[in-house]
Amino acid sequence: MTNILEISKKIKLVLLVGAPRTSTSFLYNVLRRQKDYIVPDEKELKFFNESILKDPLEKYLEKLLKNIKFQPEKIYCDFTPTYCILPYSCLKYIKEIFPHSKAIFIVRDPIRRTWSNITYDICLRHELRSINTFQKVRFYENPRIIKYNDYEHILHRWGSVYKNDFKVLIFEKIADDPNSALLEIGTFLGKSDISINIDSDLFMPAHGGKHSSSFTLEPAFFDKWYLYNNNKKCLEYLSREFAKENVIKDYCDIYKNEMNKVSIKKSWIIYRCFYKYIISIPVKITSCLLNFTRFILIKYKLQSILKSKKNWLIDAVSGGFHALMIRQISRR
Repeated sequence: MTNILEISKKIKLVLLVGAPRTSTSFLYNVLRRQKDYIVPDEKELKFFNESILKDPLEKYLEKLLKNIKFQPEKIYCDFTPTYCILPYSCLKYIKEIFPHSKAIFIVRDPIRRTWSNITYDICLRHELRSINTFQKVRFYENPRIIKYNDYEHILHRWGSVYKNDFKVLIFEKIADDPNSALLEIGTFLGKSDISINIDSDLFMPAHGGKHSSSFTLEPAFFDKWYLYNNNKKCLEYLSREFAKENVIKDYCDIYKNEMNKVSIKKSWIIYRCFYKYIISIPVKITSCLLNFTRFILIKYKLQSILKSKKNWLIDAVSGGFHALMIRQISRR
């Protein structure tokens, strides 16, 4: 254990802590091609998310070092976007164990980030080609998704622990000029010679799956409206703290102006969100009951007229109404 702690005190560790869907796979694919960086085969180690209390530190270092002898001049990388929501106590523990560690966080338009999350997780992983409103709202209200967009608290937590060893990048600037972003990252990490030929393979998800550009699905106005109201505080924080960044200022102003032009009643949102699950279910039940009532009334009316001599006709009529009832249910 002493040897493990000695290594952890010397190792130069960089944590790319998110948020999810902010080009972490791109940076993973870039740095794994650089000679000065040791990048594990598994992109997201997730050690501090799941194993910090049950797995020994040796397991983490084994994956980090890739079972190769420790090289103090190298920079070791852990690309786990979900680290961004780790509690303050956990961040202090990481910094104590790895005093030379640095952290990078990437800020992205929270509305676009959440939409990218939903199109990737639901549409690409599960091969769905359409998303119903209930699925989207359930995803938007997921506590983890909300925490990923809580930039104010994320930056405060990481910044208060890591101070000068914490770097904030902007996703839109990385997308516009990746080479400048790589130079900025290299300078921050003390290895400014990151150079790479940008190709499509760099943008492939590092943990499998399809590239997000292979399936494009634009958010409807309802989605923008819902996400805008969910992330209004986040957008206000970004426009205030990153006032000099034109990219952030522009999309904050665009959303604000777009939403202010339209007045949407809360009742319309409730109706739109839960129509299939609050209104349509009683409609289906009522339809079934009506059809069943018709079937009973007609059957017994025909029985009273035809008595028992024409049972075949009664069965034909009742069977027809039964088929009609099934058809009504299946069409809704």
